[in-house]
Amino acid sequence: MRQTFVITSLLGILLLCAPVFAAAPASNVGPRMVERDGHTIAFHVIPGKLPAIVLDAGGGEDSSHWSTLAPELAKQTGAKVITYDRAGEGDSGEVPGPWSLDGATEDLEAGLQALGATHGTILVSHSLAGEIATNITSKHPDWFGGAVLVDANVPQFFTDKMIAYAMQLYGPRLEAFRKSPPTTPADRQLLALSESYESTSRAFHRLTWPASVPVTVIVSEKTPLPDQAGAQAWRDAEAAFAQQAGNRSLVVAAGSSHDVVHDRPDVVLKAVIAMWEKAKATSAGTAAAAYDVVIRNGRVIDGSGNPWIQADVAIKDGRFVKIGLVKGRGIREINARGLYVTPGWIDAMDQSGNALLKDGRAESKLRQGVTTAIAGEDGAPVGSAKLADYFDQLQRQGISLNFGTLYGATQARIEVMGDVDGVPTPTQLNEERAHVAEAMRAGALGIGTALAYAPASFQKTPELVALAKVAHEFGGIYANHMRSESKDELGAVHESIEIGEQSGAPIQIYHLKVAYAPGWGTFMPAIGKLVDNARAQGIDITADMYPYRAAGTGLDITVPSWVWAEGKKNGLVKLADPTLRAKLKKDVAAASLIASVGGWNHVVLANSYNAKYDRFRGESIAAIGKQLKRDPADVAWDIILAAQPQRASALYFAMSETDIETALRFPWTSIGSDSAVTSGAQPNDDDHPRGFGTFPRIIAKYVRDRHLLTLPDAIRKMTSWPAAQFRLFDRGVIRDGIRADVTIFDYDAIQDMATYKNPSAPPKGIDYVLVNGTVVIDKGHYTDAKPGMVLRGQGWTSSK
Repeated sequence: MRQTFVITSLLGILLLCAPVFAAAPASNVGPRMVERDGHTIAFHVIPGKLPAIVLDAGGGEDSSHWSTLAPELAKQTGAKVITYDRAGEGDSGEVPGPWSLDGATEDLEAGLQALGATHGTILVSHSLAGEIATNITSKHPDWFGGAVLVDANVPQFFTDKMIAYAMQLYGPRLEAFRKSPPTTPADRQLLALSESYESTSRAFHRLTWPASVPVTVIVSEKTPLPDQAGAQAWRDAEAAFAQQAGNRSLVVAAGSSHDVVHDRPDVVLKAVIAMWEKAKATSAGTAAAAYDVVIRNGRVIDGSGNPWIQADVAIKDGRFVKIGLVKGRGIREINARGLYVTPGWIDAMDQSGNALLKDGRAESKLRQGVTTAIAGEDGAPVGSAKLADYFDQLQRQGISLNFGTLYGATQARIEVMGDVDGVPTPTQLNEERAHVAEAMRAGALGIGTALAYAPASFQKTPELVALAKVAHEFGGIYANHMRSESKDELGAVHESIEIGEQSGAPIQIYHLKVAYAPGWGTFMPAIGKLVDNARAQGIDITADMYPYRAAGTGLDITVPSWVWAEGKKNGLVKLADPTLRAKLKKDVAAASLIASVGGWNHVVLANSYNAKYDRFRGESIAAIGKQLKRDPADVAWDIILAAQPQRASALYFAMSETDIETALRFPWTSIGSDSAVTSGAQPNDDDHPRGFGTFPRIIAKYVRDRHLLTLPDAIRKMTSWPAAQFRLFDRGVIRDGIRADVTIFDYDAIQDMATYKNPSAPPKGIDYVLVNGTVVIDKGHYTDAKPGMVLRGQGWTSSK
C-alpha cells in the first residue's frame, strides 16, 4: 500500500487471480500443480506437519517478501507451508480480467483439497486477498485453525462512511485517467474497474467473517486515509472488528507505513507462529477426540412424540452416532444440563427460494431453531430447465440451513400458456406435464400452487390432477394455498381431497386458517372432520399453519381475479382505469376477502415499495383513505400500481384465536412460517412477526403458557412430522445414523419477541443450533458457518 488505499485496493483486485500463479520460490519450495475447470493453479509447498499454513491467499504486493517468510516459518514451526500468490511479479499488472471473487476462492478451495490442507489450516492474507480469505472461511470454517490478516481488508472495514471516503480519494485519480489515457496495463484495468468499485466494495461489506475462526489483524500505525476524519473512521472500523469476539485481536505494527509486510516482517512472523501454536494445540486435542460434537446431560426429545430422557448425544461426520451415556470426548463439548435437546426444527412453508440465492446466512430462521426450510407455494425461483443449476448454485455458494423446494404447477402452465385465463389443450397439457417431470428429475420435492391468486386461479381441478399425477410418479407431493380460505373454504378443502384421491399424490394444505369472521368457530372443526374422514379412506392429506391472527400477503389479493384474465400487464392497465373501478368496488363489497375480514380497517399496510406511501406503514387502509380523503379501495389499488414492479403487501387481521388453537390440536398439522429468510441488517419486507417468531411462539405460548400442546407433541409437529410429509426420512428425529440437525433451548426462557410493530425482533432462549453436525448458533450468536444442504426429492435420487 504505497499509494492511496483506494489505488492499492483496486490494483489488488486486478492482480488477484489468474490461471497460473508464479511466486518467487525459495530453493526448498516445491511447486504443486492443481487442475480446476480446465486451468492449472500453481501452489508452492514446503513439506511439513499439519496444520498447514497458507501464505498470502491470492494477493501480495511483493512475492519475494512472502517467499522469505515461508522458509523461516517452516523452519521455526515444522509445519507444512503453502504459498498461493496472485499472478504476475510485483506491480507488473499483466493480468487478464475480469477478476472474480468466486473464481479466486474456488481456486484456493481446489488447491487446499488437493493438498490435504483442510483441517487446522492457518490462512495468512495480505491486502485485498482478505476478500478471498473471508469467502473461503465463510464456506469452510471447519478447515481453518485461525487467520492472520496483514494490511487487510475485512468486510467490517467497508462501512458506508469508509466507502464514501475511498471514493473521494479515488475521484481525482479517475478524473486524471479520463483526461490523459493511462499507459500501463495496471492503470488501464484500474480505469476499466472504476465504475464497479463502489458496488464491489458494498458487496464485500455484506460478506461475513466466521465467528468460530480466530483472527489476528495486523495494521500500521498510520492509517491509509490521510485526512483526520477518514483516519479516525478507519481506526473505529478496526476497533469494532477487534471487539466482535474474544478470538479477535488487533496488532499495531509500530514504525510501519501502510505496507506492514515490507516494513515489519518480524511482526507478521511472530503473529503467524502464535496462531500456529494455538492451532497445533487444538489439532492435538482433535486427534484425541472420538466425536466431532458431544452434547452432554440434556433433556433429549427424540422428535417422534416420546417424552424426554436424560442423555448425551454424540455426533460425528454430520450424523448422530450415539445417544445415551457417551464416554468418549468431542472436539466440541456442549453442556446442555437443564436444556432441551431436540431435532432441528423444520419450516414446512418457507418463502426463501430467491432470498437464499442472494444471501445464504438465513439468520432469521436459525435464531428460531429452524434447520430446514421447504419452499414452493409460488414454485421455484427458476423454470424447470434451470432448476438443477439453481440447486447447484445454492450449494456452491453455501447456505446455513438445509433447503428444498417444490416446483410450481402454475410455473408449468405459464411456461406453456403464459399468464392468461383458459383451459389447456391436450398438447399444452402434455407440455405442462413434461415441465413437471423435468423439475422432479432436477430435485423438486413436488409441486405447489397458490390457487387464490391469478394466474393460478385459472387452473381447474382436472389440470391440477394431471400435474399432481406426474409429481406423484416421482415420489413428490402436491401442496396448495387453497382457492378460498373464507366463505367458500369447505369447498376448497373438498377440491384438495379430490385432487389427492384422483392423483394419488400426498396433499398438503398451506397455512391452514379460516379468514372469514362469520365462519369462526364452525368452519375449522368442519375442516378437521373432512380431513379426518379423507385420511380414514386412505387419502394422504395434511396441513401446516402459523400461530398468528393476521395473514400477510400482497395487496393484489383484494383485486377480483377477472382483472388478471388477460395477464398481469393488461390487468394493471385495467386496475388504473377509473371507469372500471366502480365495478371493482361493487365486486369487492359483494364477495371478497375484504368483506370476509370485516372491512378495510382490518387490512394494514406492510410494505408499499414507494416513498409516497411508506409513511403509512402500520396503518389500516381505511385510516390511510381517511387521511388522503380517498376511498380505501382506490388507496389500496393505487399502492399496488405505485409499487410496480414490486408487490405491495399488507397484514390481514382475519383469523380467530379459537380457530388457531383448534387447528393446532389436529394431529396432522405441522408448522410453517410463510416467510423468507433475512440476515444481518436486511429488512423484514414481510413486516409480519412470523418471520422471526413462529417456532418459539409455539412453545412459549401454546405449550408453556396455555398448555394447549405437550412439549413432545409440539416438537413432533416441528420435526419428524414435516420430515415425513416431505419424505425427508434422514432428518427429523434424534437416532443413530440420522443427519445431525439439532435445536437446544431453555424451556423457561424461550420467547418470541417479534411483534407487529417490531417484526424483526429475534427470539430469546434458543442457545444452540446445529446443521448437519456444525454449530450455526452458538450461545445465541450466529457463527457464520454454512453447512446447509440442498434437499432434492426422490425423483432426483432415483434418476442418479
